[in-house]
Amino acid sequence: MATNPRIELVIEDEETETKRCFTHSRVQGEGLVLQIAVSLSCLYVPDGETSTGQQKFRLYSDDEIIERTFALSDRLLSESVKRGYAVEVPPYETLKKKNSSMGFSNR
Repeated sequence: MATNPRIELVIEDEETETKRCFTHSRVQGEGLVLQIAVSLSCLYVPDGETSTGQQKFRLYSDDEIIERTFALSDRLLSESVKRGYAVEVPPYETLKKKNSSMGFSNR
């Protein structure tokens, strides 16, 4: 089973000729990341003053968008879990255990 902190690729070997393959999401947040990135890409931020003393603005750079997007989404997901608005799903193997108090039963 290949894993990363957010998504697991599960391949179950069956007795039959077919194998069961699916993804098990540990955290749902991909849409949130995209929404934040799109929002930040349209924002202007202060960038000094013009020669006449007026405020000058610029768009966020690509690196700033990426850094702020993931900082905000990580913080928002953590706070959502802390406040009970979201849950972090345990690894598939934990859910599959026979005596697990949550999740799937073993076949």
